[in-house]
Amino acid sequence: MFKKEIFMKRRELLSKNFQNEVIIFIGNSESPTTYGDNCYDFIQDSTFLYYFGLNKADLIGVIDGEESIIFGKEYTMDDIIWMGNQASYEKKSESVGCKFRDIDELEKYLEGKKYFICHNIEVKIKRN
Repeated sequence: MFKKEIFMKRRELLSKNFQNEVIIFIGNSESPTTYGDNCYDFIQDSTFLYYFGLNKADLIGVIDGEESIIFGKEYTMDDIIWMGNQASYEKKSESVGCKFRDIDELEKYLEGKKYFICHNIEVKIKRN
């Protein structure tokens, strides 16, 4: 994985193109084959991966000016029993320079804010 400063710089450059707007990136979910617990190998949305660096399902990344937040659900006890001990999403989010919040807080967070939902966008950034 890249250093968190790289992801932070990418988000900073992007946010300059969207002043006074919240930018939302919706990560991919797992895709079941024959039933819900039998999934294809997970592949994260490449744009989400580029700006947030986490290759995990069901996450939403938000860039709000200088603040970056990843919304999702922490692992449950069932998840830990099934997958073994995992780093928390809070720690994973910190590793890419973001805060972490529960997905249930997203609607309230966006209330009254102007936002833009990004999906596989190409942003041309002028470089010196």
